[in-house]
Parts: sequence; C-alpha cells; structure tokens
Amino acid sequence: MTLIVQVGRHTVTQTPLQTLARFLRNKPIYKTWHIFHPLRHGGITTSCLYSGRTLLYQHREWKFEYFQYIWEFLYTFYFLLFHIRNIDVYVGMSGFDMLPAVLLQKLSKAKIKKLIFYPIDYTDERFPNRFLNGLYEIIDRLSVRASDIIVYTNQRVKAIRQKQGASSEQLLFIPNGLFLGDLPHRRKLRNTPYNTLYYVGYLDECHGVEDIVKAFGSIAKTIPQVKLEIIGTGPQKILLQKYIEKNNLHKQIKLLGKLSNKQVLHILSRGGIGLAPYTLYSRWVYYCDPIKVKEYLACGLPVIISNVVEVAENVKRYNCGLIYQNMRSLVESIKKLTTDHKMYKYMSKNTFDIANSFDYEKNYTELFARI
Repeated sequence: MTLIVQVGRHTVTQTPLQTLARFLRNKPIYKTWHIFHPLRHGGITTSCLYSGRTLLYQHREWKFEYFQYIWEFLYTFYFLLFHIRNIDVYVGMSGFDMLPAVLLQKLSKAKIKKLIFYPIDYTDERFPNRFLNGLYEIIDRLSVRASDIIVYTNQRVKAIRQKQGASSEQLLFIPNGLFLGDLPHRRKLRNTPYNTLYYVGYLDECHGVEDIVKAFGSIAKTIPQVKLEIIGTGPQKILLQKYIEKNNLHKQIKLLGKLSNKQVLHILSRGGIGLAPYTLYSRWVYYCDPIKVKEYLACGLPVIISNVVEVAENVKRYNCGLIYQNMRSLVESIKKLTTDHKMYKYMSKNTFDIANSFDYEKNYTELFARI
C-alpha cells in the first residue's frame, strides 16, 4: 500500500486541496495522511490532522501571522520526522507546505521517496510585506528544484516554473476543474437559447461583478426578458444591492447569496450563460485558472469572459463563448449571445468537447500513474 502525505491550506471554498484529498481517500490502494493549515482570512481558523477521513487533531491558528507560519512549519516537520517511518509520496500545495519535506529529504533521502509540488495558484506579489514576499519567492524556487513532479494549471504558470529551473520531465499539466461525475445531469441541447445569465464567485473588484450589473442597465431596456442570477457573497454585496434598487433592476437581477457547490452545479445544469468578468485589480488574476469557468463549461453553458485570464484563450479556441475587452464589448456580447439562437446552440455544443480535459478523476489518475 502506498503511503501519501498531503499538506496544504484549507478554506471554506472548494479548491484542488479538497478535490485531491477526496480522490486519494476513495482509492483503497493508498494510505493517506492530511495536514491542513488555515489560509489567513479563508474562513477556517484551525490546523487539522487527518488519517484518511478521520480527524485526529485540531489547533486554532495564532493571532499573529508570523507565529502561525513558524508553528505550521514546526508542527509539520515534527509530524513527518517522528510519526511516520517512510513516506512514498509527499504532496505540498504551496512552497511553505513543501519546505518541511524538502529539508527532511535532504537530511534523510530514505524518509520521503517522491515529492510532488502542487501549488493551487501563483502570483509574483503574494504578500504586501517585502520581506515575507521575498521569502515566499525563495521557498517557491527551492520547491521547484527539489520536486520530482511539479503541477501547473496553465501556460503562464508553466513559463514561470521553467524560468525557475523546472525541466520538462518534472512538469505536469493539471488544469483546475471538477469531477464530472458530480454533475446532476448534462442537459440536452435545445433549439432556443436560454436567457438567464449566471455569475458565480466572490463579490469584489478582482472578479468584476460590478461591471456585469452596470451592463444590465442598458440591456434591460432593449432585452427585458434577459435575467441575471448572482451566486456568492463579498465586500461589494451592499454596493450591488443599492445599484439594483436605484436603477429598478430587481426584476432582472437576483442576488442568491452563498450556496453549496452541489446547489450551484444543480442550478447551472439547467442551462444558460456563464459570466467571468475578471479584472487585473490584483496580480494573482493574471496567473489564475478559475474553477467557476470550468463549472460553466462542464454544465454546457457558453461563457462570456474578459480577456485578462488565460482560460479566455481556450474559450476562443474551442468556440464555446465570447471574449470582451471593455464595457461596450461586454454589453454587445451579452446581447449577441442571448439573441443569436444559432450561435448559442453551436457554442453550447462545443462546451462538451472541452469538459473532459479538466475532469479531476482522469487527471489525478494520470498524476499518480507517473509515480
């Protein structure tokens, strides 16, 4: 039986940390341990140790961020050194999570046989503190050079890893996605387009939801049958509510609040159009591989997406949505896709062709087949 240790940072949001843990726990050929530390401001405030699905230990995060990072390193290093004899595969979901294993492997090569570096995201401005950000970059490079396999989610991140010294033998492409088996059903194509648009995600400047709401001011006048449903919460929620009330858009726009991932997939699988209005308000957006876009496509929804994220290039390549550059082209894209029946049907059909490429079951099976 293969013994695997996974270390990462958990949040209330579904990320590859949870999906990988789920995949490993469902395979009887693996014996798994999971150490999950809290991501600051991520909605969870405890470090957790699991043996498989069984929670064995919890520790509340420290008030001071520096103390928390020191404690996480010491706890993980101590656990690896004294509680497990030999580790077949270690999976670190960030550079900080990799550091205890990298140092331990240098002390005893027999302790950990294989290192997998599986960072959930990348940004060149991780922390506002220059010292902490510089330390992050050093540890990130160290993780790249020490790992047997480095997972990257898109070509922009791949280019960074190659600059850091990663070889083609180390790199493995696993895009963010979902388990296609989780979909309640994949709807059949119909002759008429759906007039409901969906935004799923955090309500802040980076995600651009304010642009979508403002665009509906002109759309509602010319195409009153078009509806927008917003799923999620965030700092812009009150601002959006006030705008909707002020412009009398409550019949066209609904704020559904935060829903479970199961509820979201059920709603999306009814059909419609997915919206991904990302902005470059923060640097991380440039390197991100948004899961919500994959959920739209997997459910058969054509996507209207801004041109700032790399996945927009795939949307264009597979003809499964429209890409916009500014507010004017955003409005035009919404009007076009909600009124052009032929285009909608064509793009909706194409979403099914791309969905298999980001099925976690298939991609994780390939990952561990390389071990």
